[in-house]
Amino acid sequence: MAFLRSCVGEPLKRSVSWLQGEIEMSVSKEPIWLIRILESFSNETEELVEESKLPHIELWKLQRLWNAPSSNAMIECFSIEPEQADFFSNLVKINFDFEARSYFMSAYTTDWEATQREGGYMGMFPPPRSLPSFSDARRVLPKAPANKRLERTRR
Repeated sequence: MAFLRSCVGEPLKRSVSWLQGEIEMSVSKEPIWLIRILESFSNETEELVEESKLPHIELWKLQRLWNAPSSNAMIECFSIEPEQADFFSNLVKINFDFEARSYFMSAYTTDWEATQREGGYMGMFPPPRSLPSFSDARRVLPKAPANKRLERTRR
């Protein structure tokens, strides 16, 4: 019996250890400089009306919400549709009005130097919060959100 425990026990420990490592690697820890926001744009003027900083959301939840592959860092601009509104209503105080506004989730970096130094997040580089050379630029409704591009590439 001791022989069986010693023969089976060690490979089993290694397998469990390897599996735990794989699971930890698949759950990417987001850097502190990565911020996700919910943006609201007027459907009439296409100008930014409101934005809310989102609390930390596990990446896999966002990927599942948009049916995105696990390799997607979810830092692009994603259109929030009525069927996704409940998820975000539980995170931030917002009353969705899809007739008057369009909603998007996007991300930015609070520290561009750290973003570059660390190689981005999952190899992707979210834009800085503001672009100094375009300080007077006004933000308008995105034309092709990332989730719409995802749908087109899957067809």
